[in-house]
Amino acid sequence: MIEERELRKEDRDAGVYRDVVVRLGNPKTSAIFDQPLRLVTVLADDGTELVLCSDLLDIEADLVSEIYKSRWQIELFFRWLKQIVGISHLISESENGVALQVYSALIASIVIVLWTGRKPTKRTFEMMHHWYMIGWAGKEDVDRHLGKLAKLDELKKQK
Repeated sequence: MIEERELRKEDRDAGVYRDVVVRLGNPKTSAIFDQPLRLVTVLADDGTELVLCSDLLDIEADLVSEIYKSRWQIELFFRWLKQIVGISHLISESENGVALQVYSALIASIVIVLWTGRKPTKRTFEMMHHWYMIGWAGKEDVDRHLGKLAKLDELKKQK
């Protein structure tokens, strides 16, 4: 360890409880990375301890935490786009084409939420997008699917 940094009130309010600058590696057995790294330990909202590794040595620890939270939200968005919506590749590489594809996915998801009253799952999105919208499934099929989801919700509430 090179340095244990003192935490400010803002850092503690953001859930940070340790901020350390270190060098990784063992000088006797392997090469050391030339650049020091910063380990910011944060207590997440669910009580999980997260150790964030960064090379940003000149910003405050609460900002490192906020950057990682923002980065994680972006990761979750792309996971949703790929896994739930099913966009495995972009139709267009232009800025307008990507925006159109993302907006279409958002609108479809909002329609599903308004229709079903719940956030869309991969199966619900497939039912609506792949089967209902192209005419391979009828309203009865969609109602049957939503009925199954409602039964699952009831079972979860009983547990």
